[in-house]
Amino acid sequence: MTDRTGVGPPRVLNWTAIQNDERLREQLQSVLNNVGQSGNRQTSAINNPISEQGMPNTVIDMSGGQATGLGQTSNAQNHTHSHSHTPNEASHDHSHANNQGEDQGAMGGASELSSQQLKLLWVFLQKGLPFLLLLLAKVLYNHRLGILVCIGLFGTYWHANTAIKKQIAHRARESTTKTVLTTLWLVTFISGNIFFIYYVFEDQQLYRSLYFFPPNMEELPELDMWTLLWVVGMTDFVAKFGGMIIKSLIAAMPVQCMPYKARGKYYLMVEETVQFYRCLTPITPWYLTLVNPTHGGQWFAALLIVIYTVLKSMSLWKRLLHYKKTIQKFRSDLSYGMTVKESDLTEQQCPICQDNYSQPVKLTCGHIFCEDCVCLWFDRERTCPMCRANIVDDPIWRDGATSAAIQWISY
Repeated sequence: MTDRTGVGPPRVLNWTAIQNDERLREQLQSVLNNVGQSGNRQTSAINNPISEQGMPNTVIDMSGGQATGLGQTSNAQNHTHSHSHTPNEASHDHSHANNQGEDQGAMGGASELSSQQLKLLWVFLQKGLPFLLLLLAKVLYNHRLGILVCIGLFGTYWHANTAIKKQIAHRARESTTKTVLTTLWLVTFISGNIFFIYYVFEDQQLYRSLYFFPPNMEELPELDMWTLLWVVGMTDFVAKFGGMIIKSLIAAMPVQCMPYKARGKYYLMVEETVQFYRCLTPITPWYLTLVNPTHGGQWFAALLIVIYTVLKSMSLWKRLLHYKKTIQKFRSDLSYGMTVKESDLTEQQCPICQDNYSQPVKLTCGHIFCEDCVCLWFDRERTCPMCRANIVDDPIWRDGATSAAIQWISY
């Protein structure tokens, strides 16, 4: 039989025998001392409060000369229970502390490594940057003429491109005389830059690259990367300027010869045609540079030629597919909406030009504009001027703009 505490019935000790036996008396005293120490430890522990089982349960029957002791069994069980949980919790806390310590140590190590790398980079820049700047200065000085020419040609492009876009945007507001004068100035300015290039570098015969012939290699430096960039860059600028002259002439044409609503697709067609042509002009200079066996041998030059041919063919194929889509857009009849009769108009003024309607057109969103006004708008934008609903596809190049990229590497 066991009681509710699960300890069992009290064990009855013979008090007289204990008094006569010194060894038993010492054992009993030791048990009582252990019970008191166990009670103190359990009182100080937070997770192991004192239970009824941990209290000494020793009863001494003075009348019968016997002693009842529960403390030994109860103390042993409680002592075992206390030491079975406390080590696990301590081990868990110790493991958690170790993990936190490892994380903090890793973060500290990474931060220290990053700072060391920054210090090494700074030391490298302090020691090596002056020499790199010296090399850069030497390269810039050796090619100072070509760099200055490229900067000047890019300035010409930027000015002419801005002027042509402005001319196209104000095509219906400017007088015929001003339009003609603007066109003459742009054509003269751009043609003068082309003439300047070919006149200054006449000995190199750079114009031969326009019809896929090599320039005069005897007057050029060694066939290296800089020579390749020079020949391709000059030819690309000239082809780009030629397309800008054609756009300026289209913008100056009277409305009787070419209506305003159809000019956007002509600008698009001219730009895409010139870009396709500009993809072809670098082929000859690239082949001449790669086939040169001076620095790599014939086998290496042949390998480079094969790789370039594959890459160039892929690039031209993509460009050809894109150009085919451009031709389809050019041949399609451009219409942004339905023609509206003047009797059906609820308002008498176009929201764009703030003037009376001229050939009003109703868009799919329901708003009405002049046909010329809305065509000019959609040459630059793709949404309705009033509600911003999408009406047309990407209007790129319809505003007369020209690509600023130099096709040193065809794309």
